[in-house]
Amino acid sequence: MPKVSVLIPTYNRGRIVGEAIGSVLAQTFDDFEVIVVDDGSADDTAEKIAAIRDSRVRYIRQSNAGVSAARNRGVAEARGEIISFLDSDDLWKPEKLAHEVRFLEGHSEVPAVFGDIEVRFRDGAAVESLARQSPGMLSFAPEELECGGVISQRRLYLILLQDVPVKPTAFAIRPAVFEELGGFDMAWRVSQDWELMLRYAKRYPIGFLPERLAILRHSGDSLHLEAGAPLESLALVRGELRRIDRADREALRSARAGLALATKHVAWEHQRDGRRIRAAATLLAGGLRSRDAGLLARAAAACLPSSATRVARATQSARRAKPA
Repeated sequence: MPKVSVLIPTYNRGRIVGEAIGSVLAQTFDDFEVIVVDDGSADDTAEKIAAIRDSRVRYIRQSNAGVSAARNRGVAEARGEIISFLDSDDLWKPEKLAHEVRFLEGHSEVPAVFGDIEVRFRDGAAVESLARQSPGMLSFAPEELECGGVISQRRLYLILLQDVPVKPTAFAIRPAVFEELGGFDMAWRVSQDWELMLRYAKRYPIGFLPERLAILRHSGDSLHLEAGAPLESLALVRGELRRIDRADREALRSARAGLALATKHVAWEHQRDGRRIRAAATLLAGGLRSRDAGLLARAAAACLPSSATRVARATQSARRAKPA
């Protein structure tokens, strides 16, 4: 039986899924199986995976049901003591599994661990450390971020109310706990990892590895780039805020901060598409719910025409008023 089951869900990524698998096969820790769950691809994904000559790689095909169903199917097929996830457009650093296994073997009381990651964008820009730029982890002292360790259940929950620095590509969990949680909720199309982690954080602590263990790549078909993705994140945070005990002021503050951030992302999407009134309404509602005065100011500004539009209108008015 393998020590680790690596789960790679994929859909129409024949062009790059081999790179993800290759980064697993290049690990310094080699007691693993790779389960690739093809979620109904219509491209050459099956052929590309068949060309990989390594007995540790298993290919499973299912009808298209979404990434959550693919991940859950992979866990159901897994034989390892640890489940480690990798999205098919991302990459692992060679020491990734070794760090995870070492931590979990040394902390039997902790069911899961996550590591820091690099983020690479299509335009060449990069974020060297997602954890160190996460609003939810701003409470960490620099030495905590450098050393890592166990994050308590309470502290993890407060972090996750604001944003989700725990990404599947750098996350590993014991299968019994994953099954106890009920797996990924297929009702969530984009925010399924955040929703799962919120459920996890109400029960368990987690390990944090400060090393950059993976590379998250923003490909053209990344789920978080889909239209409406910010709206789903906003709905998730709103729902969590409603469930918090009104006497828990610390959690309320964290949830309101998360709500304010999610509101900004939705408003940016509306403004980008020219929906100024909808952006203003989103900012107003978010400002009232989060008690963020900055959002209320943004709501007022969003109703105003852009500076370029105001200049153009003023110029047109001046021309109409000029005598012939």
